[in-house]
Amino acid sequence: MIILWTYSATGARIGWIQVKFSSTAQFVIGGCTKFGWTDFPEQPPTENDKTWTITKTGESLAISCNGKLLVDYVFSSSSDGSCSSKWGGDVVEKIYFYSVDDASDYYRAEPQLPDWLPVERETFIPWNLESTPLQIRTDS
Repeated sequence: MIILWTYSATGARIGWIQVKFSSTAQFVIGGCTKFGWTDFPEQPPTENDKTWTITKTGESLAISCNGKLLVDYVFSSSSDGSCSSKWGGDVVEKIYFYSVDDASDYYRAEPQLPDWLPVERETFIPWNLESTPLQIRTDS
């Protein structure tokens, strides 16, 4: 499972992104998908080695896998009234791979940096998610 927390420049937690691998891959956007796990509208490719791309704008968060768009979640469509106020705008300045994330092996900026960086869990990583899409490599 991928578990990525997001933070503001001051260290305030904005929310989190989770991806669960099961017979039907599911996701959570903390503070937006109020009722827990949601099936991806499109399922990821079947290859074991996967590159997940998380792209955020002021209005939405998109998750792709191996170049295939799985969801483009529009914050204003959430039934949780705080979703747009938490996630909207240019707010994510740090990311944090949570300790129980057992899938994320490497990460890098997209467009691709030449090298993948090993994931260090429970470490704040400066990252402006609005200007720099994040790629995460898994073998799940």
